[in-house]
Amino acid sequence: METRPRRNIRCCLATAVMLHQMIKNQIARRVRRRRQLKRVLTLLIHWKEERGLYLKINTSCPLIAVYANPEACMKKDFRVSRETFRHLMQRIPNMKDHGWKPDMELLVFLYYLGHGLSLAVVSATFGMPKSTVHDIVHRVSAKITSKLPEVISFPSAEELPNICQGFATLAQNPAFD
Repeated sequence: METRPRRNIRCCLATAVMLHQMIKNQIARRVRRRRQLKRVLTLLIHWKEERGLYLKINTSCPLIAVYANPEACMKKDFRVSRETFRHLMQRIPNMKDHGWKPDMELLVFLYYLGHGLSLAVVSATFGMPKSTVHDIVHRVSAKITSKLPEVISFPSAEELPNICQGFATLAQNPAFD
């Protein structure tokens, strides 16, 4: 029959071996996970380098510098304040996980609308293809149009006569009588 101290030593040794094995397995899992992450990061870096000019922000564009500087006034170039821009960014849904960032798309859209320029001029200004500017303008305008009912409410048929009367009173013009 085993003595009590020997039995305790064997139990401690067995526990230590099991604990050592568990730690060894955890370390091996971490090493595998890190290797996997390194491979993914390497692929991402390699993929980004091979993309060429597509989806690269034109850093020489002064409009990007205006947007990037939180102290700069956006009103001159984009016809909206920075606060309005932030509000629009919150209101417009973004369901995409690829392509241009939503803030860049909104900048292009606002610049296009604010200056009434052609797609070619906006394309050259931001350094992106004309077809991309076209897609951005249509996509952002569709998003904004889908949000209009939340912001603008048209009067009902019952409210319309009162509103017309109020407008005629404000206008003080016989044409509205």
